[in-house]
Amino acid sequence: MSYKKIKIESNAIATNALKAAKDELLIALTADIPFDATTVINIPIKYADLVLKTSQAHTAESNYSIAVDAEDLKLLALQNYENSFFTIVFLKIKDGFYPESLLTSFGIPLSSRTLPNNDSEVHAEALVTNIVNGNAQIVTLGLPLMVDYTAAQCSVLLGQLVALRNTKNTKLGLKSVADHALKTSFDSCKLFVEDMQNQEDFFFRHLEEGEFRDAERLWGVVFEADKIETMIAVKSKIAITNADANGSVWHIGKALTKRGKPAKEGVTRTAETHGEVVLPTVQDGDLVLTGTLVGHAKIVHPLTVVKGEDQSFTFTFTPLPPEV
Repeated sequence: MSYKKIKIESNAIATNALKAAKDELLIALTADIPFDATTVINIPIKYADLVLKTSQAHTAESNYSIAVDAEDLKLLALQNYENSFFTIVFLKIKDGFYPESLLTSFGIPLSSRTLPNNDSEVHAEALVTNIVNGNAQIVTLGLPLMVDYTAAQCSVLLGQLVALRNTKNTKLGLKSVADHALKTSFDSCKLFVEDMQNQEDFFFRHLEEGEFRDAERLWGVVFEADKIETMIAVKSKIAITNADANGSVWHIGKALTKRGKPAKEGVTRTAETHGEVVLPTVQDGDLVLTGTLVGHAKIVHPLTVVKGEDQSFTFTFTPLPPEV
């Protein structure tokens, strides 16, 4: 099995690599350090900067999220208040305390008894203006004022909503600054860690493969198995009828374990259309391709897989003789 280094594609990978190297510097003998003097000096500096910028970005993200939630809650409070306000207005019209013509001042059609649309922040804010205008008409006509739900309180809620929106926008700006600072730090650290790994490769070049990986792991390099997928395509038909063997089940993997039992590793797929199936495998070497179809003889085909070299096969299932 071959191995490859994990690419420095995230803050976490870069941070872990720098921390491992920083910690190893504290205990390693000078002769065992694979880096030049400048790199040695900058490892803890780069690590500290990336940790700081990551923390600042997380804090800014959290503060922004809190501000968004606060604005959403205040908007919901305004929407609920407006709905209650107009529910009472409709009841007062129904009971004869307010004339139906008052609805025009609220921007509502005379025949409507449907709560005004305030589903969005824009509509909810615009509705406050209509409420203020309608309330002014109530005063002009000398009608009983709204008491439980008032235009004044709608204006207060709107003012609070606007203030929270401004806070949210401020937090968004701070978040953008923190995100940019983190990206700048990460981009710098990514190049720095990649240079560290190049120095390690040169320093440990005389070691055998296994010892080489072990040595580099001490300095924060992470290796993973090189999982190259190889596609094994199978087309299967049924003898005599030449029909597509839809529903046939195909498996590719090791034939036997060390104890002589069927191996579980491998890939299984079912041919659902035109008797065709593709089995992606990360295994290589001597494998076995097995096909089964109810009422037909099993197909077992040994093959050798070379990573990345796709192969195609065509098979025919033979019907089993009827049981006597």
